[in-house]
Amino acid sequence: MTQSSSRSNCRIEGTVVDDKGKPISGAHVQCGEKRTLTLFDGTYKLEDLKASTQIVIITQKGFKTLQKTTDLGEKKTEILDFRLSPNTGYGRIYGQVYDSKTRKPISEGTMIMVFPATNKQVHIKPANGSFEFPNLPSGTHEIWTSILGYLDDLKMVSLKENEEKQVDFYCRKNEAVEPPWG
Repeated sequence: MTQSSSRSNCRIEGTVVDDKGKPISGAHVQCGEKRTLTLFDGTYKLEDLKASTQIVIITQKGFKTLQKTTDLGEKKTEILDFRLSPNTGYGRIYGQVYDSKTRKPISEGTMIMVFPATNKQVHIKPANGSFEFPNLPSGTHEIWTSILGYLDDLKMVSLKENEEKQVDFYCRKNEAVEPPWG
């Protein structure tokens, strides 16, 4: 049997989105030995598949793994779309945001967590400059500050199952001088 006769022209394609319908880029798509990643718009394509029952598995850090089974016929294209649910847990990252010179809490701004493909955003509490990210799964989380008049800051935080960590930020004012227009 030649290689061309052991394969068919079957194809599986579709889109992978989160629970809100937002495309997930960089998700791992596997069907037997074939593997690919979703594109920026959440689409994927697996080609040259055998005409048989196939299982497609989607994995992405921060989301629950999902799989679907389909029966492919000769020269058939199957559309399989996936909606992934966030992988939540019982971890928590919390802390305060301070001005690096005055050591006083910063009362306005946004904290952004990037757990690959799952972006969470919280606002700094005006009363004391605190923030909190609850219900986090284990793994490494990127936390960014985005505060008007300050330089952005990043911290990588690793959490174990059910762990809580305090992470404080000491942000520096952005003292860059804007050039005059014209």
